[in-house]
Amino acid sequence: MGLIVLTIAAALLAQFLVGRFTRWANHRIVDVPNARSSHAVPTPRGGGVVIVALVSLVLLAVSLLDGYPEAVWLVVAGVAVAGVSWYDDVHSIGTLPRFSVHFAAVAVALAVFWPPQLAAIPSGGVFVLPFAVAIAAALFWGIALTNVYNFMDGIDGIAGIQAVAAGIGWMVAGIMVGSSFLQVAGSVIIGSTIGFLFHNWSPAKVFMGDVGSVFLGFLFATLPLAAGDVADGRVPLAAVLFVWPFVFDGTYTIFRRILRKENIFQAHRSHLYQRLVIAGRSHAWVSLLFLAMALFSSSAGIAWLEFGRDAELLVSSVLVIVPVVLITATRISESRSETRAVLSEA
Repeated sequence: MGLIVLTIAAALLAQFLVGRFTRWANHRIVDVPNARSSHAVPTPRGGGVVIVALVSLVLLAVSLLDGYPEAVWLVVAGVAVAGVSWYDDVHSIGTLPRFSVHFAAVAVALAVFWPPQLAAIPSGGVFVLPFAVAIAAALFWGIALTNVYNFMDGIDGIAGIQAVAAGIGWMVAGIMVGSSFLQVAGSVIIGSTIGFLFHNWSPAKVFMGDVGSVFLGFLFATLPLAAGDVADGRVPLAAVLFVWPFVFDGTYTIFRRILRKENIFQAHRSHLYQRLVIAGRSHAWVSLLFLAMALFSSSAGIAWLEFGRDAELLVSSVLVIVPVVLITATRISESRSETRAVLSEA
């Protein structure tokens, strides 16, 4: 009951605060459309700062009140990541300063929490990773997801709906492993993001901005550290499943661009969700598709934590079905778009 109350309260407060922020930012922090944009109307950005504020304050409170001071450093690192992203939203800074802060923030999280050394995979048993390998894997995962989540925040609603699905996963995971920190983290992320979506759903009145998307990516990357080696090493894969649609789209796009000999550091519109919009799908249609896939994969992550080997078939299926659905939907949409273009020229 407490988690339900917290979720509702966070949603109502976020809905109010994002509305106030939007009015303030309307003539101060505006995203003007360019050739790489998926929107056509100048729109204020940076509304994710409300998510950052609410989530950080609640997590600081639960960390201190619940006798879990280590988690304070996780929140501080998240705020640092959000801070440099807020500066980037307002003034724009180079890639090196942003990546340096991301590296430092993940390093702080790893210095406070031991990285999980147990890793279970379907039909593969449980592996014990050497400490150095666990550190390297956690560092790569933290920096990669922090940035991939930001790259995926390109159309109305998509970053918010993924956050809701992943928040559900972490809230339930917290209940399973007996972690009040994870329970509260999942709950306040769900609530604050739902409140934000009232203003960000298509047509968006405000964008999340790097400040929100990078912060959420960092949290979803580092929350497994707060869980530790529990559930017989099933947490790492569950963490991936909670954000699997974003992880797949980001990874697939990077490798696709490498094979096409493109500069992966150059701005582009090659993500599956962007290609769907270019092919004529609405922002709402694409975001709802990703919501369905996110809820599907988060459910599999929860089942994996709860049932382990008995959920192997479901987990394996999700890891395949989500990519197949997203790629197939993109190719069908692009094919229809090309057909319409040919017919219009005839």
